[in-house]
Amino acid sequence: MYVLACDCRSGTVTLGLANAIAPGIVTGIDKANSQICIAEENAKK
Repeated sequence: MYVLACDCRSGTVTLGLANAIAPGIVTGIDKANSQICIAEENAKK
């Protein structure tokens, strides 16, 4: 399964979705680069 999460912000919901559909793939996008940076850091935890 592949999911596109639009306006992912800090990635909290996107990460939860990724865990729910594993081993599927979730891609998060956001218009604010700063939010993508935060989401990437949250994904590393």
